[in-house]
Amino acid sequence: MGWGGEAGGNDRELIAKKYNSTPAETSGKVFILLGIDSIFSHRRTGGFKAGLEKNCPNVEVVGEQSAEWLRTKGSEVAAIALQKDPDIDVFYGNSDEMAIGAALAAEQLGWSSTRTSLRLGLTATSRRWDLLKEGKFSATLGVDPVRMGVTVVDTMEKIFAGEEVPEIILTPSVVVTPENLQDYLDGKLWTEPVAGFPELDNDLPTVPEEAPAAMAGGAHTVGFVPPALTSPFHVAMVDGATARSEELGWTIDVQAPASEGDFAAFVTTVEQLLEKGVEAISINPIGTDSAITAVKAANAKGVPILAHNFITPFSEGEVNAYIGYDQWGGAEKLAATTCELIAKKYNSTPAETSGKVFILLGIDSIFSHRRTGGFKAGLEKNCPNVEVVGEQSAEWLRTKGSEVAAIALQKDPDIDVFYGNSDEMAIGAALAAEQLGLVINQDFFAVGIDGNQPTLDLLKEGKFSATLGVDPVRMGVTVVDTMEKIFAGEEVPEIILTPSVVVTPENLQDYLDGKLWTEPVAGFPELDNDLPTVPEE
Repeated sequence: MGWGGEAGGNDRELIAKKYNSTPAETSGKVFILLGIDSIFSHRRTGGFKAGLEKNCPNVEVVGEQSAEWLRTKGSEVAAIALQKDPDIDVFYGNSDEMAIGAALAAEQLGWSSTRTSLRLGLTATSRRWDLLKEGKFSATLGVDPVRMGVTVVDTMEKIFAGEEVPEIILTPSVVVTPENLQDYLDGKLWTEPVAGFPELDNDLPTVPEEAPAAMAGGAHTVGFVPPALTSPFHVAMVDGATARSEELGWTIDVQAPASEGDFAAFVTTVEQLLEKGVEAISINPIGTDSAITAVKAANAKGVPILAHNFITPFSEGEVNAYIGYDQWGGAEKLAATTCELIAKKYNSTPAETSGKVFILLGIDSIFSHRRTGGFKAGLEKNCPNVEVVGEQSAEWLRTKGSEVAAIALQKDPDIDVFYGNSDEMAIGAALAAEQLGLVINQDFFAVGIDGNQPTLDLLKEGKFSATLGVDPVRMGVTVVDTMEKIFAGEEVPEIILTPSVVVTPENLQDYLDGKLWTEPVAGFPELDNDLPTVPEE
């Protein structure tokens, strides 16, 4: 955190507001309370001065003196400084404690916090938040020491697991004011730690001025290949990847076969993008053999290749990162919710309830295998008396889901739940059941996997029961963020696990607001077998 605390930018706004001016034009006086002479005080002072010079060059540093990190010392130094110069606008402390001391001294001399603005360098105890809330403090650079401590233990865990960890792990810092205090306290301003630059005891920024451009490598052109664009899920992933690419100033070339089963076209699409000169490419394979061919083509050209919505390492070829969610574990969670729905229908408990489930399978692949296996495991674990009365492929399609469900209901009108390996098939089943006069969430339930926008709309309308939300938009963003790290020369995990959460009408709004998303983490590979992705202890 040192130099990057360059938080003079916030003081420029405070001073400018005080004098009804602009940061670029305002004048003002700042007094700096130094910590004990060390790299900590050097970096926090240097960064702050750099921030003042950059944002409000007419503001003057009228004094600086050590207060030894102490509140009492901060009070003493500030009292003397104000007697010499009563027009000081800001006391900036290399730590909160010194700045709080200055605030108390100023108030004892009759100054209000609206007259004298106060800064600090590190996040601190709840007392600081109380002072911010009460208008007794102006701003702090929050570095969230609690989450920093969590990061230490998380890093130990990765080391014990044999994972590579960056030499420098940079935790975030954010300027906290009364306006964003609650978001900070709620953890909304925290971002995941990243690999960073070492901090040296010199007069230069920790991150070189040219580093952002150098790390991003300029305007990259990247390729993105879904298995097809017939599903809202893949369209949403494209939306996320495209939006993030545009933010970075990149060009993203999205190409896809006409159908998910056209494996030959999938390979051709990848080869064409490579010939066009993309600098990195991400693919969502369905057919393993075709994917290996595509991976080898990228390897031959030295182009980084990622696999998204897919965390099963190929037997051949080199993939930089596999990005996706745990399908088995997610399906198992969805099954637990399904058990609760059935139990509620029959006024029973999940452990005791009986019921009938029909499974709509996707195209035969690891995707349908894992989503079916995990769901069955979840039923067995949570409601062992519930019976799977049928399973049939609906090829990931809504129309096919309707056809299969209509026939199934004619054979057995007592089906309680249609579970689709994808939302689209389950939506089709729900439509078919309603056409036969059944009432969703009363006579039957429809549950699926993806968390696509059409599904979320139906949840809101009471026309769907539950979905495993995997946030395809943010998964698409994660793909591009991972490419950015690769371009910057950073190490990335082989398996990047994105989160999944069961979404019901009750938590739908939180899901839409992004509150249920957690940052991707290094994970286990998913194998095409009958075992959970994450080994059970």
